[in-house]
Amino acid sequence: MSERFPMLTPQSMTPEQARVVESIAGTRGGNGARGPFNMWLRVPELADRMQKVGAYIRYEAALPQKLVEFAICITAREWNAAYEWYAHAILAKQEGRGGPMRVQMQMQMVRVLYLPSTVAADAQ
Repeated sequence: MSERFPMLTPQSMTPEQARVVESIAGTRGGNGARGPFNMWLRVPELADRMQKVGAYIRYEAALPQKLVEFAICITAREWNAAYEWYAHAILAKQEGRGGPMRVQMQMQMVRVLYLPSTVAADAQ
């Protein structure tokens, strides 16, 4: 993370931030202060609400998990969201169907060939 938003550590967190990090880690595992959460935790109520929206979309959506992860990757590519791509490409590959080679090819197509709409519009 940039110096603008130094990584929060357990020692530097307020009790409210620590509570939200524990909640985030409970649904996602690992360190709940990674990625966008590190920034959002500056306002713990915002971080808590955002993580609940994300958890709902990922775990309670009507779509199968493999499509949820694939949609997250397409959205990450559209917005050039490197962290989201990094965090979810692995999950999309694990959730994919059609065998590992097919999933690998699909993810490679999204990563390399998918043009964000702003680039596609400029290319026309």
